[in-house]
Amino acid sequence: MILYHLAERGGRLIYPECGYLSLERGGKQRLSSIPPNAVIETPKGSLSFFLEAPRPITWEDTEDLRRVWKLYKAMRPDILIYGGRVMNILDDGLDPPIKRPDIIIEVKELEDWHKRVRELRSIDRPLSAEEWRWMWLQGLWRGLGRELGARFRPEKLKGVSKKRLKLKEPDLIKLYMEIYEPEEMILITRCASPKDVKEELKEAGIKVVDDVGFDHSKLVKISEEIMGFSISSSDLLILEGELAKMIHEKSRALGKQPEELLREIVEML
Repeated sequence: MILYHLAERGGRLIYPECGYLSLERGGKQRLSSIPPNAVIETPKGSLSFFLEAPRPITWEDTEDLRRVWKLYKAMRPDILIYGGRVMNILDDGLDPPIKRPDIIIEVKELEDWHKRVRELRSIDRPLSAEEWRWMWLQGLWRGLGRELGARFRPEKLKGVSKKRLKLKEPDLIKLYMEIYEPEEMILITRCASPKDVKEELKEAGIKVVDDVGFDHSKLVKISEEIMGFSISSSDLLILEGELAKMIHEKSRALGKQPEELLREIVEML
């Protein structure tokens, strides 16, 4: 409904080029970048929306896997929003390796969301490609092996310690804010939340849009605030199709960001 309100105020979808909103998450990183789900052009500029990012990018061998390992451990808020036409949020120099978002939106649909506990798991060290395949086989065994009558069971990985941390949802939201340091953190809930929970989040600098239900008019004000983060992108060049694929493949082979590679090419002319 936020996009609906942006459209009412002159916003239009300019990416994906097909004109349809993309809600897919998997498979979008096969060119070693993390592209947006939608880019909206508003009368004030552009906004880029990313759903449940960051997500792991493609890798081929152990060296690749070690390079992208931080993406497997990275926490994934519901929505990241950037001012401007941001076509890739990957930044290997950061931890987590994504550009700092302007806005994070977390959405809670359940009535008892604040009582729920999330278990976070992490592995102490990056896995090798071979270890990753062992983990995949273990998952296959748990999911399908017994039903198919498989007799072989993969061995457990040795020397890999899995740590587990349990957090309540309000604490997890505060952790998102601490890790990603957005300009603004917004929580939107369908049901009414306890007063003490809302006060705790507000004291942490989180804006709470509570008890929205199915009344989209309650998102008008927050949509206008989001629109205020729009950035004019008149000086931005967007490369598409085969040329974009070639640049991404070359930059990946050289271990450079596409922007860095293009700058070097232009400076050589």
